[in-house]
Amino acid sequence: MRRIIALMSSALLLVLGGVVAAGPSTAEETVVVGGLEDKGTITLRTGVRSSSKKIVYRDAAGSVVGRQSISNGCTNPVEPGALLIEGSPETACFGRLGFGVGSGGWPSFLRPNVTGLESLSLSLAGPAADLEFSAFSLDIEAINHSGPPVVMVQAYVDGVSVWQDEFTLTTRVPGVLLPNYRITVPKGAFVADTLVLSSGDGTTRFQLEGDTGTGSTFSLTDITDLVECGDEGGASSAGAELSIGGEGCEPEAVFFRFDPENNEVLVLKDPSSNEYRLTVPWTEPATYPVTATSVDYFDGAGSKPMVVCAGTTAEPTLPKDQILATVEEDGWCVAGQGFELLGGGTMQVTEVLYGKGDPRFNRI
Repeated sequence: MRRIIALMSSALLLVLGGVVAAGPSTAEETVVVGGLEDKGTITLRTGVRSSSKKIVYRDAAGSVVGRQSISNGCTNPVEPGALLIEGSPETACFGRLGFGVGSGGWPSFLRPNVTGLESLSLSLAGPAADLEFSAFSLDIEAINHSGPPVVMVQAYVDGVSVWQDEFTLTTRVPGVLLPNYRITVPKGAFVADTLVLSSGDGTTRFQLEGDTGTGSTFSLTDITDLVECGDEGGASSAGAELSIGGEGCEPEAVFFRFDPENNEVLVLKDPSSNEYRLTVPWTEPATYPVTATSVDYFDGAGSKPMVVCAGTTAEPTLPKDQILATVEEDGWCVAGQGFELLGGGTMQVTEVLYGKGDPRFNRI
């Protein structure tokens, strides 16, 4: 399983529910090791004036690699290819004439006779299955009778959430009959194999529009450069440092993000025998004793307090029978800790974490 990370007049109509809180995301919160090499684009056009081949995959040179059509029906509406479009729940019906359940507020010719969609996922497949989304520009028509439309976009790798943001739509694209907006996230904010779109407030209705402009465009990348072994070949993110080592260490691609605003670190990678050392400067209210850092191994057990390593800070080892990971060898432990008072009731807690698996760390 890949763990390499650092994201219409006749249209796709979404009537989606659920509220998910999300803070602002910035490029500085995410570092993707190895850079973001251009591997092409996917363009999604859904309007009646575009051709029947609604999805076009182009390589970095601009040459067409593949095309996909979107049919009007509910059964397998998207032709197989580079972009896989799925609705949730699986019983939801969708096609080129609409996604969703509601009709209020849209002109009668846009009202879909379909059912039950709560979210829409866009994933890379077929000839693009080994690539990742690195940026997007969504052509959106949206309405919300109780205020500005709010659209949530979430980015995932292998089902793990790596980034999300809510977009409150206030600036309309001029010269368009219906309320049209564009949501653009440039390279640097995320890298993901799946994007999930939903209503950010439970009342927004929106559709991916394609009659005007360029439609929705997704930039693609592949992480090809590697993190080198040793302290000098590591990676950094917002002041946190990651290095890899161990007997027989081999360079590898790693997604590593420290979000200091939410005191969270995410490390994802391909399985390997490498060992990892992470130094994190947490900033938090000054308290003593210092609270424990929590770790989530994505094994369904949720977050749990970390434990102290065996060995020494210079040469830590995992403490036997104390790691609460499903696979003990994939666990992490605390190899060192110190704190410094910053004034104003805050302090910086600097920790050295050691381990092997794919974790999410946080301090609340």
